[in-house]
Formats: sequence, C-alpha cells, structure tokens
Amino acid sequence: MKKVFFLGIILMMFGQNGLAQSTANDFYIKGIQSFDQGKTNEALAYFNQAIKLNPEFSEAFLKRGACFMLFHDYVKAIQDFDKVIALNPANELAYFNRGVAYRSVGMPTKAVIDFTKVIELNPDFGLAFFNRALSKMRLDDFVGACPDLSKAADLGVKGAHELYKYNCLN
Repeated sequence: MKKVFFLGIILMMFGQNGLAQSTANDFYIKGIQSFDQGKTNEALAYFNQAIKLNPEFSEAFLKRGACFMLFHDYVKAIQDFDKVIALNPANELAYFNRGVAYRSVGMPTKAVIDFTKVIELNPDFGLAFFNRALSKMRLDDFVGACPDLSKAADLGVKGAHELYKYNCLN
C-alpha cells in the first residue's frame, strides 16, 4: 500500500512522461558522476537505466560506449557509437571513439574513415590527426601518415613530433 501511494505521489508531481525523461536525465547525471569517480561498473548501470528509459538518449550511449572501451569490449562500444552517430551525425566524439575502437580490434581502414570524419567536423582536433596517422601506419601508409603527424604536432599533440621525426625524416 505504501509503495502504491508513493508512486502515485510521484506520478502526480511529474506526470508519467515527465517522470521518465526526468529519471533518464537523473540516471545519466549519476552515471557521469560515477564515471568521473572511476566507478565504471556503477556508471555503466546508470547509463543502461537512462537508455532503457530514453532509447534515443545519444549522450547516454556515448558515455556507455566509453565505459565499454574501458572494459576493452570494443564490439559493444562500436555498437553504442553507431547508435550515437545514427541519432546525431555531427557528434565528433562518437566518430573519434569509434575510430579508436576500430583500430583496437584491428580494423585500421575503418578507423581512418572515422578519424577523417572527425577532421571534417573539427579541423583543429589534433588527436584525430594523430590517431589517423597511427591507423595509416598500421596499414603501412607512412607517406599518408607523415602529414597527419606533422599537423598533430602543430596542434600540440604530445608525441606527434617525435613520431614524425622518427618515421618521416629518415
């Protein structure tokens, strides 16, 4: 009886649709807080709940994908980044993270495509140039990697200048 009464009060305060959206946002915020505290399992549970309540919550998919990346579950991460891109095709972080995941599972050609998209969306994203160079190097495309390493170095990415000197000036 107490549970039904409590639920009735909440529904009266927020309405059914307002409760679901508010709760999805609340779970998302709790997920962010847990993620920032290094509590990745807890964060994953919160992002799962946010997505369950709002299946088009692109930011929750993005953060859940980041959790999967930390667990080295790149297949699930790629699936979440695919969903983010379907919901928001201009989300450069989804392309970037998916590129990293593709490279991690041995798909450097797909990684190059994603990093190229990031650079189209944000030409000052130095880590995209750097990661595209690393992906090209995996494909033995050192000629293509060198301009990316140079650009990444110009944009201040640590390690890019050293890789450029080692791989491109010899």
